[in-house]
Amino acid sequence: MKKLHYLFILLMVISCDKKASEESRLSCENCEEVIFSVEGLDVIPDHFARYPEGTKGIQEFISNNLKYPESAKVEGKQGRVVVSFVVDTTGNVADVKIIKGANQELDQEALRVVKLMNGWYPAIKDGKYINVEYQLPIRFSW
Repeated sequence: MKKLHYLFILLMVISCDKKASEESRLSCENCEEVIFSVEGLDVIPDHFARYPEGTKGIQEFISNNLKYPESAKVEGKQGRVVVSFVVDTTGNVADVKIIKGANQELDQEALRVVKLMNGWYPAIKDGKYINVEYQLPIRFSW
């Protein structure tokens, strides 16, 4: 079967700007719209995988779990990291990898956080759960 290249666009807010906090966590108050995409599907799902509470849930998860690496802070490193991952048939995240990196410290932190983001509602096609690959951009900025 010929692979369909389908782009599922969902406007999201995943831009994390540093706000001072004692836990060195990031706040996502000054967020930008980004594209959440699904690529290289053999079939288009009847229902795409969805994170609990949708984009708001993803935003809260990233905001609560992402920590700006100390070495990157000291060196003033910023950037946008695009992470690819698969939401499998059980709703867990698998095959996490960097599609576009910023630098080693930021890339590793983005990978770490996305690997923790389990608990999705899996995609469904013809009444069966299927794996779907997504790309998630995460912005690190001061």
